[in-house]
Amino acid sequence: MKRLLIVDDENELRNAMIDLIPWEQYGYNVIGAVENGEQAVDLLEQHPIDLLITDLIMPKMDGLQLIQQAKRIQPTLHILILSNYSEFDYVKQALQLGASDYLLKASFSEKEIAPLLTRFNQDTPNLLVSHSAEMQVKLLLTTSAVNSDQHAFFSRFQTKRPLLLVAKVTKQPEKFKQPLKEYFAQLFPNTLIVSVLFQKMYLFFIDTPADSTAIKRVINTNFTCQKQLFFVADFISDSTQLSILLMEKIQPKLDFGFALEDTQLLFVDDSVAFDAIPNFPKQTFKHYFAVDDPIGGIEFLLDHLLHLRHLVLSEMQVKEHFSYLLFALINELEQLNFTSQELALIKLEFLQEMNLAQTKLTMIDGFSTRLRQLIDIFRSREQEANLPFHEISDYLYRNTHRQVTLKELAEQFHYNYSYLSSLFAQVVHMNFTEYLTELRIKRAKDLLDQASLTISEVAEAVGFSDISYFSKVFKKRTGQTPSQYKRGI
Repeated sequence: MKRLLIVDDENELRNAMIDLIPWEQYGYNVIGAVENGEQAVDLLEQHPIDLLITDLIMPKMDGLQLIQQAKRIQPTLHILILSNYSEFDYVKQALQLGASDYLLKASFSEKEIAPLLTRFNQDTPNLLVSHSAEMQVKLLLTTSAVNSDQHAFFSRFQTKRPLLLVAKVTKQPEKFKQPLKEYFAQLFPNTLIVSVLFQKMYLFFIDTPADSTAIKRVINTNFTCQKQLFFVADFISDSTQLSILLMEKIQPKLDFGFALEDTQLLFVDDSVAFDAIPNFPKQTFKHYFAVDDPIGGIEFLLDHLLHLRHLVLSEMQVKEHFSYLLFALINELEQLNFTSQELALIKLEFLQEMNLAQTKLTMIDGFSTRLRQLIDIFRSREQEANLPFHEISDYLYRNTHRQVTLKELAEQFHYNYSYLSSLFAQVVHMNFTEYLTELRIKRAKDLLDQASLTISEVAEAVGFSDISYFSKVFKKRTGQTPSQYKRGI
C-alpha cells in the first residue's frame, strides 16, 4: 500500500478529500492530513511518502517552498498540486520545481484524480529511495544468515549479480547522501538503484550489466576530483552474506582510499598491499640542531617526507609516523628560543594538517608546508638577529682594550642575558668568549699594521696584560707570532 499525505489549510477541504476518494481501491493509505507545509515537512522526515497532495497558498510555508523541501527529503515522491484558476503562475513554478501534475480545486473528484493515480502507480523512478528498501538492507547487514528477506530483496534486480558499490565518508556523511544518489542515477540511467547510509558508509546496489572494467572507467572518470570519496565494489548475489562481505573484505579495502591517488575504485578481488615505512634517522636529524643548523634539520625532514610520497601507506601508518616526527621536531625546538605559546601553536598547526587531510599526499603536502613555514621563521629570526648584532660587534671591537662582560653587554643593549648568549651561537656560531677573542685578534692585526706601535702596546690595546699570553693566543689564531705578522713573514 502506497502512502499519501494531504496538505491544505482549509479543514473542510482536507476532510472532503479524505472522504470523497476511495483511496485504498487505488492502492493508497492516507497517513496524514495537515494544514501547513511545516507540519508536512515533519512527516516527510519521519515517514516514507509516495504521493503528496498539496495546496499552493498556505500560511507559514507555502506550496512552492514545500515542494522544494519535499524533493530534498524524498526526491522520487510524486506531488500533485491543487490550485485555483488565478494561480497558474504558481502552478508553472511548481511544475518546474518537480511537481508531477496539478488539479483545479473546483474540479477535484474521483473521476479527475483516478487517471493521475493510475499513472503515478505505473511510474518506475530511476532512483529507488523507499524507506522499506533501506530498512530491508540494514536488516540484512545485521545478520550473517541468508534468509527469505534477502531473496526478496534481490528479486528486485533484473541482473543475476547486481553491483555493490561502497564508499566511506567520515566527515559530514549526510552532506553527500542526496547528491550521490542523484549522480549515480545519471551515471547508470534506466537502472534500479538502492542506496543506504550504514555506519558512515554509503552502499549502492546497482542493477547494471556493466563489467568491472567499465565500472572502473565510469567511477575514475567522474570522481577524479572527489578525493574524499573512495569506492570498493563487488558483484553480489542473493547467496552473498552481506554483513561478512562488508566487514571482512570491503571495509579493510576502504582504507586504501587514503593511500591511492590514481584510482577512486577497487574491487574486492584486486590485489593491493600496504608498504612499510622506512626508519627515520633520528640521530642525524638531531645532529643538525646540535651544530646550530635547524634549517638543515628541517630540510632533512622534508627529504624524508619526499620518500614517503611513492609508498602505499594507510591512514593509521601515516598519522602514527607523523606524530613521531612531530614529537622529535618539537623536542628539538624546545631547546631553541621558542616560547611555550609558540611551541603550542606550532604543534596545533601540524596536528590540524594531520586531522584535515583526506589522503596521504594531502597530509604530506600539509606537513611539508608547515615545515617550510618553520624554515621561514628561522630565516626571519636570523635576519632580525643580524641587524642588532652589527651594533654589538662594533661596540665590542671599539672596547677590546678592556674586559667587557656578557652581563655588561646585555645591560648596554637591553637584552635578556640568556637570549644574548644564544644570539652569538645563532649568528656567528661561537660563544661570547670565543667571539670576543676573535675580535681582539682582528683588532690586534689592524694595530700591528701601524708601524708606530710596539707589540707590547698592541697587546695592551686589545686587553692583554701579559705579552707572552697575547703572543700565544695570537699564534694559535693566525698561525704566526705577532712579530712575524708585523714583519710580514
